[in-house]
Amino acid sequence: MPELPEVETIKDQLLDANLLNQVIEDVHFYWRNTLANSSIEDFNQSVIGQCIHTILRRGKYLIFRLKQQDLIVHLRMSGQFSIKKQKPDGHTHERAYMKLAGKYLVFHDVRKFGRWQLVDDYKKHLAHLGVEPLSPTFKFKGFSEKLKKTSKAIKPALLDQRFIAGIGNIYADESLWQAFVHPKRSCQTIKPKEARQLFIAIKDVLKKAVKDNGSSLGSGQSNFKGLDEIHGKYQYNFNVYQRHRLPCLNCKKPIDKIKFHQRGTHFCSFCQK
Repeated sequence: MPELPEVETIKDQLLDANLLNQVIEDVHFYWRNTLANSSIEDFNQSVIGQCIHTILRRGKYLIFRLKQQDLIVHLRMSGQFSIKKQKPDGHTHERAYMKLAGKYLVFHDVRKFGRWQLVDDYKKHLAHLGVEPLSPTFKFKGFSEKLKKTSKAIKPALLDQRFIAGIGNIYADESLWQAFVHPKRSCQTIKPKEARQLFIAIKDVLKKAVKDNGSSLGSGQSNFKGLDEIHGKYQYNFNVYQRHRLPCLNCKKPIDKIKFHQRGTHFCSFCQK
């Protein structure tokens, strides 16, 4: 579930946790498949003794930049981090930890889909990702040109990480509602004025969600939580997502929900023609 705002939130919280320039003293995996591309022995031999120089986000990925390599973490559906003073015991969905300066950075993952991957250069490894929508490189001209070149419907286009990096189901629905664009509209039919509205909406929705530390849905253990179980608050500001049958905040007609490209999709059939 974690999309750009949730991963950005975790990245900022990790940066505030005084982990930078700390030596990785130990690493342990309770769930072998958390590590994607090497043996545990090779991984530990590579990273133990290195320092975390900085922590970045690219799309939905967290990147721990080490002195010689980059550790990419994909949270997938339920990956979370916490910091503990005591050594973890491997219970309550703990899948891995790194020990740094007497603290333990613990990776929790209820559904076991999260992955750690050690690479030489994260930029090359993630070169397939599209533009970052909150970066200066996200410009209207490039966005509108991409729309003209794809025959996809706009909702699956926004979910395509090669098109724009970091947008998932929640923020696609919210952006399309704010821009008055129907999720099934072909990208090539979107007029310049509508494209401009959508361009602005994407940035506006994501900025607000980052400010609110992302969205936490439901009360289950796989629900998004930031570092040390800090919940997001953007779910209290949803305009359309999870508001099926509730009145549209713009026209007061009931919000619709359909399954489109295997994803639950919320929209207003009156406002989003």
